[in-house]
Amino acid sequence: MSSVKETYTSADLAKILKITRQTLWKRGQNDGWKTIIKPKRLGGNDYPYETLPPDVKAAIARHEAARVRSALGGLLPLIGEEARLAEVAPDSSNADNIDMKAIIAEIEADDDETRYPAEAVIGTSTPGSRLRGLRMREGITQKELAEKLGIQQHHVSEMEKGIRKIGLAIAKRISKTYDISHRVFLVS
Repeated sequence: MSSVKETYTSADLAKILKITRQTLWKRGQNDGWKTIIKPKRLGGNDYPYETLPPDVKAAIARHEAARVRSALGGLLPLIGEEARLAEVAPDSSNADNIDMKAIIAEIEADDDETRYPAEAVIGTSTPGSRLRGLRMREGITQKELAEKLGIQQHHVSEMEKGIRKIGLAIAKRISKTYDISHRVFLVS
């Protein structure tokens, strides 16, 4: 489903572990984590994934699962699919406990044609998560999407995060560029 990166910067790990960079650095020093030193302008230290302790790897896996769940929440409404899963709570607090391989195996083994709407499986998506889903479906970066829409990259980032609303003009540009109804990006 989602693969972890080979290395994580101090900023990445601090965010994933919900600690400060200084606390991360102290823990890494005390526990003897292997780091790759880079100039400050390139982000400080890199921590190779394979040398991180199991609890940190588990935190990264949970973080990745939540990110994938968020992206899927935006993607499913765009492709018009309904998900067919049993016993997955629609609230986001369950994101850490999802075993995607087991779910996929259950779907493939299930002969029943019961279908569940995406909202029941993934939770309610927002216009921003749908925009991110579109971007992931197209395999483009925020910068590439911004260039196609004639806006700045940080505006795309803010729209995906819900900080900036997707206006009618931008929604219509997206609609024209990607052959999708502009209403998808206006309705929560």
